[in-house]
Amino acid sequence: MGSVETYPSTYPVGAVHTVSSANGDFVAFINQSLLTIRSVADSATRLSKRLEKNLSESLKFLGWSNQSSIKATETDGITASPRVLLADNDNVHVYDLEDSQWHGLFSGASSGLGPISNVEFGSTKNEILVFSDFSVKLTIWSLRTSRGVEIRDPKFSGANGHALRSKSGHLAVLTRPSTRDTVLILAPGTTRELETSFELPSTDAQGLKWSPDGNWLAIWDSASSGTALFIYTAQGMLFNTYYGPENSENLNLGIKCIEWAPDGSYLAIGTNEAEVVLLQVPSFQMHATFQHGQQPNPSLIVPNGSIWQEQMEDGTRTSTYTRSPQPACPPGPSVPKDNMNKNILPNHSITNLHFSPSGNGSNGYLATRCAATPTTVYIWDLQSLTLTSVLIHHFPAVDILWHPRIPDLLLLHCAVTYPVLHLWSPTWATPRIIRFSLPKNAGRGLVSWLSESSSSHPSGIAATTAAATSDEPRPRILYANAHNYAIVRIPTENEMTNESGNATSQIMLRSGFTTPSGERSLLGPEDMFDEGNSMDLSPIKLSTGTFTRVMGYRQDEEIQDGEIDDGSVDDTFDFKSR
Repeated sequence: MGSVETYPSTYPVGAVHTVSSANGDFVAFINQSLLTIRSVADSATRLSKRLEKNLSESLKFLGWSNQSSIKATETDGITASPRVLLADNDNVHVYDLEDSQWHGLFSGASSGLGPISNVEFGSTKNEILVFSDFSVKLTIWSLRTSRGVEIRDPKFSGANGHALRSKSGHLAVLTRPSTRDTVLILAPGTTRELETSFELPSTDAQGLKWSPDGNWLAIWDSASSGTALFIYTAQGMLFNTYYGPENSENLNLGIKCIEWAPDGSYLAIGTNEAEVVLLQVPSFQMHATFQHGQQPNPSLIVPNGSIWQEQMEDGTRTSTYTRSPQPACPPGPSVPKDNMNKNILPNHSITNLHFSPSGNGSNGYLATRCAATPTTVYIWDLQSLTLTSVLIHHFPAVDILWHPRIPDLLLLHCAVTYPVLHLWSPTWATPRIIRFSLPKNAGRGLVSWLSESSSSHPSGIAATTAAATSDEPRPRILYANAHNYAIVRIPTENEMTNESGNATSQIMLRSGFTTPSGERSLLGPEDMFDEGNSMDLSPIKLSTGTFTRVMGYRQDEEIQDGEIDDGSVDDTFDFKSR
């Protein structure tokens, strides 16, 4: 079994879940039938719930409410605590971190239209988005009113098919009710009234994304249509289109992905021709292009930077970064033996675009990855618009994560089955590789940034290096696999073991998941069974399966804006092309 994120299409169904909260302050994990939430700061258990056996055995989803959704407002609820959801093929359970007696349940959340294909929180912690199988329907459930709003024919159940507008909470949904793509923009609130809808000039739209300031909605077409990007205003008016650079020698193979700069000053386009196009906002004119090396001759020269290559020590899994001579040739993708003699066209798609938190016109970085060189990560300086660093690894880079609060700290995780983390910062002499051990390895793990620690030795850490002398923030990383999870603190310069970049670390072993017979469990007696959690707090399940009334709200929490909680389900939005 492998680990699972909130989207099960990436990881096997039935795997053990470990997920950090949006702000990195808490970690939720499941061991057998016990849901546990612990604080990262002091490792204290904040919530512990015994799950029903059928839920724990068929669990597919575990996710947190967004950080922006836990602000206490008059319309959003009494407490400001985050919430966590769990779901199987048909039911969605929601728990509140601060109110252990509160439990929300939507029974038959997919309305009998097959298993749930995706579920996540909406713009607030009181809103749940449930996608039925085969994208038949999206149901927006309200935990405040126990009612659902239905959207038929959503095109995708994943992140590319819907987008939440920052600050206002408007929801844009890409649908295809007939032969034309249609975008619905739904107003915030428990009823999600339709604010506007418009048909797209696209052939087969592949996704949509709001700009960080919410002023623009970018939609891109399929590669079969060539480069086609449509920019709409928040009111649904077509503002601009981009069909690629004029007089270009490229084949115009279309767009693979897009990404907005955090301040909205740039829109990056990842093409299928190993190229990133940077558009300047609001003119949406080409500002720069970043070329990636293509096979069979992907020679790289970085005049004002460095190329770093991962070197493995013989007979061990220990590795370090060494400076590579230039020009360098990153390796291409591995080819299965069955395809070696076949004439298969190479893939030159840009698969990853990641701006650093300060990624704007005056500073910041853009990290990219190309399918033609899957083990290589390119880091571009947005001030000089040049390539500043290249990291070449032994295995494909899977996760590329900038630290949310330290603008120039990058975390890389490669497709390996043992715990190892790769880190880059322009302030370091060399990039770092942190290798550590766990009681049991179980396939490729999951990684995420956690909130920083300001103390030299946070509670519960088993120190493997000398204590640091400063009180500088200590970035921490969650690494989780199917059997255990660790919290890894990045060493300071004084704690580096040598100048080559190979670092030791401080690791907190927080749990021991199910282990084979005879192996030592890391769970203490207090974690194995909690008699106080054996109470059945589930709400009443209605036989219709249409919706389930949410129980457990405080008595002083009432429906806002004069709404009448009659338990009915809102009419289905069914928009057909005109």
